[in-house]
Amino acid sequence: AMVPTSSASSRWRIGQRVVCIDDRIAPAALRFFSLLPKAGTIYTITRIWVGREYGTGRPTQSLGLSEVPLRANAPHHPLEV
Repeated sequence: AMVPTSSASSRWRIGQRVVCIDDRIAPAALRFFSLLPKAGTIYTITRIWVGREYGTGRPTQSLGLSEVPLRANAPHHPLEV
């Protein structure tokens, strides 16, 4: 889970800096990442989309982070859009 680094805005936007507050990830999602977010680390949003929660398929807001590249086989990878 991510939260904005500034309390000025609660809405996500491209270029916004966010801090990871929960670095747990669904085991099924591990194959899509070369690196994983770490709690307490600041990241930059590069992309925002509605994805599907791993395991349940429920809609969820997803954030692309410049410091955490997706692998080409990841759902919603920028090359697939």
